[in-house]
Amino acid sequence: MIVTEDEIKKWLSKYYWDSKPTRKLIKTVAKDVYEDEGTVLFTLNGSPPKGYALYSPGHKILLIFDAWLDRKKTLRDVKIEGVNQDGGY
Repeated sequence: MIVTEDEIKKWLSKYYWDSKPTRKLIKTVAKDVYEDEGTVLFTLNGSPPKGYALYSPGHKILLIFDAWLDRKKTLRDVKIEGVNQDGGY
């Protein structure tokens, strides 16, 4: 399954009861030991952030959390457009 960052933004907005996804999606990339793109954290802008998505390209898994870190969705065998899929694994 291929997922876009817009879809992630919509899911996070949905779990924060935001019918119009107006908040900015922030993408934070952690490097692995090989200096490759590793785990990616997406957050919905706010103080504190209004939702989180954690993507592991090596495992091809995407976890969606609400603002209180309750897991809402788990997607397996996922690729996200614009994210290095090697993950260094």
